Amino acid sequence: MTTDIESTSLVSITAATRMLAECRTLEDVAQIHDMAMAARVYAKEHKLGLEARKHAGTIAVEADIRRGEILKDMAEQGERRYGGDESSKSVLSLPTLADLNTTKKESADAQALAAEAVAVRDWMATAKDVPPKRAARVARDAKAARRRNEKPIPALPATCDLRHGDFRIVLADVPDGSVDVILTDPPYPAKFLPLWSDLAIFAKRVLKPSGMLVAMSGQANLPDVIIRLGQHLSYRWTIAYLMAGGANVVHARSVSTMWKPVLVYGSSERRLFDVVRSESADKTHHDWGQSETGMAELLRLVAGPNAIICDPFVGGGTTALVAMAAGCSFIGAELDLGTYHKARERLAA
Repeated sequence: MTTDIESTSLVSITAATRMLAECRTLEDVAQIHDMAMAARVYAKEHKLGLEARKHAGTIAVEADIRRGEILKDMAEQGERRYGGDESSKSVLSLPTLADLNTTKKESADAQALAAEAVAVRDWMATAKDVPPKRAARVARDAKAARRRNEKPIPALPATCDLRHGDFRIVLADVPDGSVDVILTDPPYPAKFLPLWSDLAIFAKRVLKPSGMLVAMSGQANLPDVIIRLGQHLSYRWTIAYLMAGGANVVHARSVSTMWKPVLVYGSSERRLFDVVRSESADKTHHDWGQSETGMAELLRLVAGPNAIICDPFVGGGTTALVAMAAGCSFIGAELDLGTYHKARERLAA
């Protein structure tokens, strides 16, 4: 059961909520802020509970938000004071922060709170307690997150056409017979096997008569992969991609492996060597990524400068990177939006 003093305190805080919306001066806001802070101290000292402290803290933060709105409006409207008689209109400078009884930090924090009011209110709604001093940090973090999200998409080199989405859709406009080499590393798990059929159909359409599909594969589902590709393309050879470091263990098959098959379909015009070595493992840009050294060597085997290279499964962007470094043009797609943006930043650097 609350005392008369406790009830009076809570009623005063509720009244302050209504008053804030009507405040037009910093002095009015300061009074409500001070009242809320006093109520927060009172709630703590008299053990009124966390809800009362949060309520008081919320009012104090709302007062700071309103203070920021007023300061921002004053700056934007260019409020001025005049000296001398009315006819002279002698313009004096804007009131200083000292004139407004506000420090530089208080002004900056209040305007930051006003600018990020949505995020701050979201925090207050879900937090167990609302310490007013923490609100400024919430606003700064929200501003930083917003700026990251608003960061301009980096421009790609003219020789790189990277698209976000399912390759079957976003690469549908690639002209027939326009690609020299599809160099790619599709996902290996069995649930992705249908993609290999779609890849074969895509390759048959976009590859030049002299073109090749060069696709790295895992070995667990290799027979199914070969069948799906063979339904639309002519098998040529398998290149052994030797991986650096220790063996990878495939527990389901009780096998330790140190190489991957790279399946080659299409033209036999270009002479191939069927071993490629990767000097290092590289999962920096994608969990399933391949090293730049290995992919660069593989590219040298299958394409020369000025070739048009396509990768429907861009991932971390290694194929695109080595293609451009070799003087080739590149076009590709990445389904995952986060991975796409990371690849784009990497390729634009």
